[in-house]
Amino acid sequence: MLGLREKSTVFMILSATFLSLLYRYTGQDDILIGTPISDELARKTAGLVGLLINTVVLRARFPDGLNFRSLLQQTREACLGAYAHPDLPVEQLVAELAPERDLSRMTLFQQCSSARATDQS
Repeated sequence: MLGLREKSTVFMILSATFLSLLYRYTGQDDILIGTPISDELARKTAGLVGLLINTVVLRARFPDGLNFRSLLQQTREACLGAYAHPDLPVEQLVAELAPERDLSRMTLFQQCSSARATDQS
């Protein structure tokens, strides 16, 4: 029922739940998660052999007083935005943004925690 009322898929609901859990465990108010996607990329490369998927970044912000319905709407918008550009390679996004790199971690998914650690120092 929630999915129908909010025009959200099961994936969107589960992603919002996961983001909420991460927020409660970490206390960070700006969280990014990466999720695989293979929509357009799979169709263009159907004749190739191998695992050909892309990763998209979903971002959630947690202002004071945010309820789950608002988080779900935010997650829905993030998912739809990511689905609009499924074939943009993460490597290209990283090259364009040129963030500080730590080769032991996925660059885009660590940015908020790195920035927060720097701000708190």
